[in-house]
Formats: sequence, C-alpha cells, structure tokens
Amino acid sequence: MTSLPRARVARRGSLIGLALAAALGLSACGNDLQPGAAATVNDVRISQDDVDEIVGAACEYTQVLRQQEGGAGEPQRLDELRSTITTALIQFEIVDTAATERGVSASQSAVSAFDEQNQIPEGLSQDNAETLEQFFGDFAMSQAQQAAIGANVKDSEVTSVSRVTPQDLEASAELLSEVTQEQDVVVNPAYGSWDGQAVIAGNGSLSDPVSDAAIGGEGDESIDPAAPPDPAASVSADVPAVQLCG
Repeated sequence: MTSLPRARVARRGSLIGLALAAALGLSACGNDLQPGAAATVNDVRISQDDVDEIVGAACEYTQVLRQQEGGAGEPQRLDELRSTITTALIQFEIVDTAATERGVSASQSAVSAFDEQNQIPEGLSQDNAETLEQFFGDFAMSQAQQAAIGANVKDSEVTSVSRVTPQDLEASAELLSEVTQEQDVVVNPAYGSWDGQAVIAGNGSLSDPVSDAAIGGEGDESIDPAAPPDPAASVSADVPAVQLCG
C-alpha cells in the first residue's frame, strides 16, 4: 500500500474515523441470533471471532500511532472500538446488497485509489498488519460500491465509477437508507445496542482485552486517592484499564 504523509495519518487519529466515514442509516428487525455471531445481516453471519480479530489489530494500530505521536491522545475504549468495527462490517453487507440489486459494481481503479489513503504504520505485528490490510481493502470496496450507487442514481446509464467522490457518496444516501429498511439486521447485545443507525457501545459486558495491546495493570500508584477529581482528566480515566487499548 502507498503510505500517507505522517501528518495525514495523525489527523485520522484512530481506526474509528475511518471505519465510520461512510456511516449509513441502518435499522434492525428480527430477534434470532446465530451462536458465535456478533451480528447477522439477513442470512450473512458476522462472527465474533472476525470482529475480535479486527479489534485486536485496531488496538495495536492505535497504540503504535500514539507511541509515534509521543503518547498524545486518549486511549481507545474497547467497547467503543468493538461496536464501531461491528457497525462497519454490517455496512459492508448492506452496501454490497444494494449494489447487487442496483446492478452496479466497484471498479478496481476506484477501490485502489481509495485504498491508497490507508496506511499501515511501521511497528505493527505481521498478523495484525494483514488483518487491517484486509479490513481497509473491504472498506475501500464498500466505498467504491457506494459511490457507484450514487452515480447510478444520478444517471441510470452509469454502472461503475473510476474514483470515489463526496458527491456520489451523498447521492447514494437516500437509496441506501431505503434498502437498509428491507434488511434483517440483528446485533449481539454483548457487542452493543442498535440505535437504527449504528451499533452503540454497551456497558462493557465484553471487557476482557482481545489483544496484548490492551492496557493492564493496577494503575498509577503515584496518584493521591484522596485528591479531588481532575475536571480536565480524560473520560477514559473512569474506565477500568482492562477495557482500554492503545
């Protein structure tokens, strides 16, 4: 993959912004969930193992980026990262269904151009780097499909696009919302709750770290337990360390 300038990577901050860059209006119906599934979209099963593997890679990703920036930024909450990744995988299925129904496809040039915006930082383990390369590739494919849908909405003769543009993405929004209403989406409560648009982090029922990048330990013993709360402290300070990563 072509690397981005360091400043551009820093602006991304974490996998969160990337994964939700094309958030759809998603809704759920039905209440049956297959064993071992984080979510289902119609008959497509999104496994807990797949979600947790990406979350583990994303944890190391955020940790490496924070180290490269001198430790700046907030540690990433595992529950929020898990719900974000689950949302993204649901989106991929919804967009793919819509593209098939519309008779449009993602051109390789559009996928490649968008995929080049994603950088795997040096220092990531090989397994996690490969996991994120696949995830970023799937995200690029979904964005290219969404752009093709938008272009087709504007001109029914268009069935593919050579690049992803904000205008085409915006043009696809209404149709994708309608298609979403027709899908049967079910989310495992352990991975969050469904608000009609995305998976929202729950109460931390899945609090165990999914990778060695998750932060452990007993905390900073130098902090005076009798000291008043610091209003400038990170909201992550109230989250047990085992529920944080990066």
